[in-house]
Amino acid sequence: MVLHGWGTDSHFTQPIASLFPERPVILLDMPGYGINANYPHCCEDFEELAHTLCISLPEGCDLMSWSLSSLVAIRCCKLHPEHFKSLVTVCGTPFFPEAEDWPGFSKAMIEKIEKNFTRTRAAHLLNLFFSMQCLSASNTLSVKTFIKESSVPQKKTKYETLKAGLQQMAGIDERHDLQALKIPCLHLFGELDRLIPAALAEKISFNLNHQTFVFKNSAHMPYLTEPKLFAQVVRNFL
Repeated sequence: MVLHGWGTDSHFTQPIASLFPERPVILLDMPGYGINANYPHCCEDFEELAHTLCISLPEGCDLMSWSLSSLVAIRCCKLHPEHFKSLVTVCGTPFFPEAEDWPGFSKAMIEKIEKNFTRTRAAHLLNLFFSMQCLSASNTLSVKTFIKESSVPQKKTKYETLKAGLQQMAGIDERHDLQALKIPCLHLFGELDRLIPAALAEKISFNLNHQTFVFKNSAHMPYLTEPKLFAQVVRNFL
């Protein structure tokens, strides 16, 4: 089961399914996104969002989350640990803001983004977000083309859905819940990632349940930029 990130839908995680032909991979559109775009109300309450996902996921699955969806994936594993065999986070974090001894986004920057993310500016800022995804030195022409083509359907995502995601990024702290998980966890990072610092790999190696790996030649989408290594690392873990 694979969850996508903020401002995207399952279009962005389709390449992951092709890396594991031996496994049944389900790509889920989160409430408010893609084919579930008519359910933005679920996004506005984080507890409701986690509960909605939990009752939608098959029991005994391996859960993979990319980017912002790692927050709700961790909460799902906390609420119903019996549902999941393992958790894999890809360029995600249990807490986005920078804090004491915790790498992350500048709090002032998060507040600025929240303030400027108005209905009239939402489309423009979403375009900037996708443009930033294309800027990494690790991105080939094919990767940039994939990002641009996959970003087109996202322009229809409702403002309420996008705003709720930014609020979760600013205010949700899942560090304690992540540390307390008893299921095996793998946390993947990109050394060149401008959104999620790879330095987090050292911070979330809480115990033997938590493994980490840093892709040296990738930014925020290692499954696109280092697909063979990505598949090998995840397959070895599973």
